[in-house]
Amino acid sequence: MIGRSKSECRTLNIEMKLFLAIMAVSCHKSEYLLNILEEQFVQQGGNLEWLADGLQKVGNLTKFAEVNEVLAFRPWLMSPKHIEKLMEKDESGFSWNMEQVQLAIYILSTFHSLCCFVQGQGLTEDTASVLEQINMKQKKTEAVDQEPDIESDIDNHYMKYMQSLKELSEPLDNSEEEMDSSNIEADEDSHTDTQQEDQMQSER
Repeated sequence: MIGRSKSECRTLNIEMKLFLAIMAVSCHKSEYLLNILEEQFVQQGGNLEWLADGLQKVGNLTKFAEVNEVLAFRPWLMSPKHIEKLMEKDESGFSWNMEQVQLAIYILSTFHSLCCFVQGQGLTEDTASVLEQINMKQKKTEAVDQEPDIESDIDNHYMKYMQSLKELSEPLDNSEEEMDSSNIEADEDSHTDTQQEDQMQSER
C-alpha cells in the first residue's frame, strides 16, 4: 500500500502516500503511529515544510482534507459527490484521477482503522517526534559550537603560570650573580693581601 510504485506519475508517490497516512493518524492524535510515519517520511526524503506547516505547504493534497475528516468521524456520510469533487479541475487545471483517488481513500481508511487498533491496545510512543529530534540535534550542535575551547584555556593558563615563575626567578638569579661576583672580588682581595704579606716577610 505504502511503497514505491512502478508508475508513480500515474498514481501517488511515496511522499504523498506517507503524508496521507500522517493526515489520517493526526485526526486521532495517535502519537505512536504519527512518530513512526514522520520518521519514514523524512527517511524517504519528504519535505520537512509539510510536517512543520501542515496543509499549508502540501499543495493539491489539501483536497483530501475534507474526505479525511469525513472518514475519521462520520464515514456514513461519504458519498460519490466527495469523489467527484476530488476529480474536478481546479483553477490551475489540476485534478486527481480515479486511480489516485481510490488509492488515497484506501490509505486514509486503513490508517483510521489502524489508529483504533493502536489506541485500543494502549500503545504509546515515548520518543520525541522527528521535528523535535531535529530541533534537539540543532540545539546540541549550537551548544557545542558555543562551548569554550578547554585545551586552549589550559594552555593559556599554563603559559601565564610559567611567565609568572620566570618573573619571580629573575630577581633571585640577579641576586645570586651579585653574590657570586662579590665572592670572587673577596677572594681576589684576600689573595692579594696574602701575596703582600708574603712579600713583606721575604724582605725582612
